[in-house]
Amino acid sequence: MLDLAGPGYTSGEWMGPRNRLSPFDRDDPKSVSDHWLNLQRIDAGVTKNLVVKLNYPQFTKFIPQSDQIDPEHRFVFLTRDNKVEQAISQFALELTAKGQSLTLKSLDPERITGLVAIFEKSNAQWAKWYAENGTQPYVLSYEEMRARPKQHVAGILKHFGDDDFVNSEQFAALPEKGLEVSNPVNKLSYRTVWVAAMDRYMKNDPDWHHELDVDVPHDVFIDRSLAEK
Repeated sequence: MLDLAGPGYTSGEWMGPRNRLSPFDRDDPKSVSDHWLNLQRIDAGVTKNLVVKLNYPQFTKFIPQSDQIDPEHRFVFLTRDNKVEQAISQFALELTAKGQSLTLKSLDPERITGLVAIFEKSNAQWAKWYAENGTQPYVLSYEEMRARPKQHVAGILKHFGDDDFVNSEQFAALPEKGLEVSNPVNKLSYRTVWVAAMDRYMKNDPDWHHELDVDVPHDVFIDRSLAEK
């Protein structure tokens, strides 16, 4: 599912700084059940539609099976064509979430390849679940979303049955290309270096680690979000 914030929508995050609900124990079934009930209470507002963002393991673990299928549910299948870049982004997030410094030497090829396998498995599980349950999601790639955000936001809203906002003057006034980066950093970021290193690693090149010997400005590592623009 896709986390969609906008008029008439409430984002229900399961974890992270934007979670406005009380923390819950992901390994405690009752805690998970109570958290889901809290999210549903948010959805009780007349003008609100609850949107939750989950990967397949989270979906099957956190959403009661009786609530997984509903005629009013709409799904957005958001994937990423470049799984290595997706894994690198996730890996960097894991490091910074632990308070660890991000440097070129932080690269862990085994963890990256493991994440790629997890993402591919999750995609296959979603495809199987959609087919078995006769569900047609709005299929969208991360790359497409970044290239044509307004077009796909319109597609998602129509998928949710929200044609009124798509046809409104407010939506028409939104920029076609989304937000522009005002201060782009050096293109030689940790991400581009790690992608090159992983390309060689996955081709069994014994010298893949030489890619990590380049000189990258320190400020590239201060804010990982800047390096991904």
